[in-house]
Amino acid sequence: MHQAADGALVRVRLPGGMITAAQVAMLCTVSSGFGSGTLQLTARGNVQLRGITDLTAVAEAIVPLLSQAGVVPSATHERVRNMVAVFGDGCALLLTGRDTGIRLAEDDVVNALIAVAVRFIETRGKAWRVNELDDVQCLLPGVELSATPFPAVTKPPVGWISQEDGRVTLGAAVPLGVLPARVAEYLAAIEAPLVITPWRSVLVCDLDEGVADAALRVLAPLGLVFDQNSPWLNVSACTGSPGCAHSAADVRADAALSLKTDSAVHRHFVGCERACGSPLSADVLVASGQGYRLLREQHLG
Repeated sequence: MHQAADGALVRVRLPGGMITAAQVAMLCTVSSGFGSGTLQLTARGNVQLRGITDLTAVAEAIVPLLSQAGVVPSATHERVRNMVAVFGDGCALLLTGRDTGIRLAEDDVVNALIAVAVRFIETRGKAWRVNELDDVQCLLPGVELSATPFPAVTKPPVGWISQEDGRVTLGAAVPLGVLPARVAEYLAAIEAPLVITPWRSVLVCDLDEGVADAALRVLAPLGLVFDQNSPWLNVSACTGSPGCAHSAADVRADAALSLKTDSAVHRHFVGCERACGSPLSADVLVASGQGYRLLREQHLG
């Protein structure tokens, strides 16, 4: 937990993005009773509860409720960072989301990540993140970075997704990553396994076709996005004002207004040059006194 401009913020880390229906229901109870009444999905596949103004409630009610729900797996969990990974035929080492060209056997992954982390600590200076380094190659001395990285994945899987076992997963994008608690309660009512993705979307898994069809008919009118051609899939934003004191604008409102202008390029609106939550491949637009200026242009490689 830390203090934000709109009150205390509770970050709930979800290993693998996985969360049960009962845990979602508990988060809805906490957010509606003590916070903003929304669940904020993050680019790390986590959930944040915002706008908690009663700090006494944090110690006396919120932490016990979250602990009972099993979403506080460790007292030191805040010190742990998440990794998003797909293990297939070997693994690729990525830095700042970009392919380094280094290929690893699965058994070598942990040692390689530890080596990179130690090297970062030794060379970071005042940098907090890898992408703040002037030269990320200093983390991989003597290694040439690949000129042909994997293409970035910019959109979440949405709609009707068939599983190999014959059941169905529903992929639902959440506009700007802000999931109203009342909508999340409908997701919980399905009583199916859920996954929060790094694209700020939700997967509802292991559904029979009849249940999936009924769920789709209920959830779509509530604002969740199941259309892979929706313009919502091409826009994202940081928290912005009034939640972040660093922000120069209500970037989420401005991002929503931008849907009136067609764009094939993903646009990420940010309130300051820290550019929190920026996708790897997007036009990053930063708020200024005169509107928005291009902070970083989309790159596909």
